[in-house]
Amino acid sequence: MRRTIRNLIRKPVSHNIVDSGMVYGYIHEHKVPKSPIYRDPFGYYYISLGHFLDALLGRLSSRYTQYAQEIYYSFDRDEFIRLFEEKFGLHYRGADNTYNFDNDLDQGFNFELFVNDKDDEYLLIRTHNGCDIRWGYTEPYVFHVYEAERVYYCSLEVYCPVCCMTFSKYDIDSDDFKEDSQGFVVHNTCGTRVLIGNDVVEDYLELRLGDGEI
Repeated sequence: MRRTIRNLIRKPVSHNIVDSGMVYGYIHEHKVPKSPIYRDPFGYYYISLGHFLDALLGRLSSRYTQYAQEIYYSFDRDEFIRLFEEKFGLHYRGADNTYNFDNDLDQGFNFELFVNDKDDEYLLIRTHNGCDIRWGYTEPYVFHVYEAERVYYCSLEVYCPVCCMTFSKYDIDSDDFKEDSQGFVVHNTCGTRVLIGNDVVEDYLELRLGDGEI
């Protein structure tokens, strides 16, 4: 994982007075997972945000990032977009937050897409390093990105390596699968243990059931 990404996802952030981090802790205080896909002590599987961003994003644009950090919190949203577009000849294409859609990332982030006249894509990223999702975001960082739509490919999938078939994680409850004597999930068609992972980070683990959920 690049140092820029590691520093971004664990950068300390200011704490809101009503943030519950004083009770539950803050994300920036947690250790960065070593593996792209991991299973926590409660049996839940996650995609490490640091590994996901490292695989998704291209180079950091220092020039775009510096200007974004200078003005992002000094103007309202529409004015920031106008100034940023005019400064670099970019075109705003929309924004979203991972909190708004189903995913398996272990940490949230906000992103905004800009493109230039050559259709080069840039993502402005602010990772959520606090506790409550409403607060605790970093300053903006701007990265060049290929295939920006892959930002939405952040869910876990189940894969049978023998049948070369991909399933939704929600299919595990169907009659197509069973649990073997060691707690691993087996595809009934071929009797092979299935894998759980994500194509963006290109990492897969044997799927094991436990007290948690997939």
